[in-house]
Amino acid sequence: MPTKGEKYQHFKSEEMKYEIVEITQDPKTPKNKTVVYKQLYETKDFPIGTIWTREYKEFTGYKKLPSGEEVKRFIKIQVPQKRQEFKDKFPQHK
Repeated sequence: MPTKGEKYQHFKSEEMKYEIVEITQDPKTPKNKTVVYKQLYETKDFPIGTIWTREYKEFTGYKKLPSGEEVKRFIKIQVPQKRQEFKDKFPQHK
């Protein structure tokens, strides 16, 4: 389950990394969630920090490749253990 502050990589490239900004809900249909995420790399068309949105179900789902293989659209990037231990002891530091 994506959570604010977590980092993810898109299936197309190791360079395509994003950080979750927020998970939102539609007030009329609270079950319909949207992932708001920030681009952590630069392209000629989009600078670092560009904000994107995608339906929660699509963000957490799979993409079928032309070969027929199905891959997760976004893969969570693991935080190195020592860094996580630091964050656990000192949550005010990111």
